[in-house]
Amino acid sequence: MTKKSNEYCVENIVLSGAYILDNGTRLDKADLSTKIRNSHVANKSFPALICKEQPEEKQRPRGKEGIEKKQNGATMLLFESAKFVVTGVRDIESGVRFITSIRESLERANIPVRGVDHRVVNIIGTGMLGGSIDLDKIITTLESSQYEPEVFPGLIYKALNATFLLYKNGKFVFTGIKDEEKITGILSAMRETIRSNNLFLESVS
Repeated sequence: MTKKSNEYCVENIVLSGAYILDNGTRLDKADLSTKIRNSHVANKSFPALICKEQPEEKQRPRGKEGIEKKQNGATMLLFESAKFVVTGVRDIESGVRFITSIRESLERANIPVRGVDHRVVNIIGTGMLGGSIDLDKIITTLESSQYEPEVFPGLIYKALNATFLLYKNGKFVFTGIKDEEKITGILSAMRETIRSNNLFLESVS
C-alpha cells in the first residue's frame, strides 16, 4: 500500500543488497531463469537476472469467473555475484518480503543462502506544498536551485540531503532520502524555507 501523510505520498523505494553465499559461489542467471518464476534474462550481455514480483491473486467481482491477478510492480536485478537492486515497492516491508521470496526461490534451486544484507538507497515521493509558489523568485533566492522554464516547467532544488522538483502549483517530487523516518521532518523544513522567504504566491500559514 502506498504510504501517505498530510504532506506526501511515497511512490517508489529502491533497496540494494546481497545474498550471502558460500565462498566462490556465482549465480547462473540463465539456469535460474528456468527455476525462478516470473524471471528472465534480457539478453546475454545484460549482467543481471530480472525477477518480477509474483502477482497477488484475488477473487473477481461477482458475475466474472476465475481469479484476477494484481501486479504490484516490484522488480529485482539479481547479479551473478548475488548482489541485487530492488525497485518498484512503496513500503520497505514489501521490499523485504520480496527479497525474502527470492531467497526462498534460490534455496529451492539448491543454492544455500547463509544470509542477506539490504538497505534503502532511495525513496521517491510526491506531495503538495499547500499553495502556488514563485519559481522565478526561488531561483534568485535559494542556493542550489536550477530553473530553465524554456526547457522544463519544474525547478530543481537541492537541500537537506535531498533533491526536490518543484512546480508552480505547489506540487513537488522528492528523491534522495534514505530514511523513511526523516521524510516528514525534511519536507517540513523545505516548506518552511519557502514560507519564511515569502516564496508562496499567496498567504500560507
